[in-house]
Amino acid sequence: MNGSFTTTVDYADYLAANRLMIRRRFLWRGLTRAFIGLWVAYSLLILIFAAMDDGLTLKVFFWSASAALAFAGVVIAILVLITLWRIPRSSRKTWSQLHLDGLPTTQEFDETGIRIANERGTANFEWHMITSWIEDDRLLMMFRTRLVFHLVPKDQVDASTLEALRLHLIQSGVSTRC
Repeated sequence: MNGSFTTTVDYADYLAANRLMIRRRFLWRGLTRAFIGLWVAYSLLILIFAAMDDGLTLKVFFWSASAALAFAGVVIAILVLITLWRIPRSSRKTWSQLHLDGLPTTQEFDETGIRIANERGTANFEWHMITSWIEDDRLLMMFRTRLVFHLVPKDQVDASTLEALRLHLIQSGVSTRC
């Protein structure tokens, strides 16, 4: 099934898209890796200095691991707060540079790909050029690269058209894993 629809993206949609992307791609996986890395590094650092004073005992080892766990937890909490504070500011700056507020964009898709057009230009993408896609209750995002995406606000598109778009993405083998 082919489809066509027109949407207008506003800053609230763009901010929601950035939050979704960060949640799905970076936040939890990245924070888990950082937490484990910090925990190991702090454990070794504390263990070395504690072992110099008290010798290497099981008590010193567990104390070092516990203290490092607390330090790593505090650092990760600070990183989460900074990220949550930074997302709206970074998104607002990027949004102002894109000049897309109120710009109607038409998307037409068929079995070969999707055509995205507005008064500033037209882009044609075969399905294999879309690297991945994700969605939540508000948005569907199609990614060209890890950071470049096309945004579809679901409330502006008919449910059957959205289902047809999803079907084309799935049949074309576009990944839902970001």
